[in-house]
Amino acid sequence: MKKVFLLTLAVFLLSETFAINDKIRLGFVASPGMGWFAPKGNDLKKGTVQFAMNYGVVVDYYFKDQNYGIQSGLFGGIDKGQLSDRLAFTTNTGSVVKETYNNQYLAIPLYLKLKTNSIKGFHIFGQVGFTNVFTISSRATFDRSLKDASGADVPVVKENIMKKGNAVNSVISNFKSNVYDFRISAGAGFEYDVTEKIAVTFGVFYHNGFVNTLADQDAKKDPVLVRNLLFSCGVMF
Repeated sequence: MKKVFLLTLAVFLLSETFAINDKIRLGFVASPGMGWFAPKGNDLKKGTVQFAMNYGVVVDYYFKDQNYGIQSGLFGGIDKGQLSDRLAFTTNTGSVVKETYNNQYLAIPLYLKLKTNSIKGFHIFGQVGFTNVFTISSRATFDRSLKDASGADVPVVKENIMKKGNAVNSVISNFKSNVYDFRISAGAGFEYDVTEKIAVTFGVFYHNGFVNTLADQDAKKDPVLVRNLLFSCGVMF
């Protein structure tokens, strides 16, 4: 099955006939970059910038002369972030606790895309829109063990905080990761026509989350939003 998938992918990448028509273009994109958690309350402090990435398939639909259209697709991605100074954990352990989160997600974007005519094979583009993000895995690692009601140590190492009864619930009941995020996205870059039907693309994109990434009662007074800056490269057909 794996060999069949790789062979099919190779055929797609080598074929100049992959484009459906002049209005519709398909592509494969990978976007490594940096991300961080942005706490909005007074209790939490943000940590260092972390690695972030998304990758997937995009579909461009152009309305006229390929100068403007919409882009959508399906992406997988990784968000990482750090927090510290949460009062509940400081009280529980007697020390500042550094929280590190590693989230994996699926995303469905919808952008308005504007693109110039060819300038010696180059097309400059700009995009703005939004992305629906669905978290499929969320793991928490704390640099100190928490204490349960009996005073016993409760380590939090790659803890699945999407499940009920996770280790963090020994201090904060219902502590978990939120499943959904809505992000405003904007970016710009260029495409270069390798052939009449194949182009390589490069861009820079900023994504601004609007939904608290942690769904617990404690975080309602200190919402934590996701931010990332990604550098995109891909191939369009």
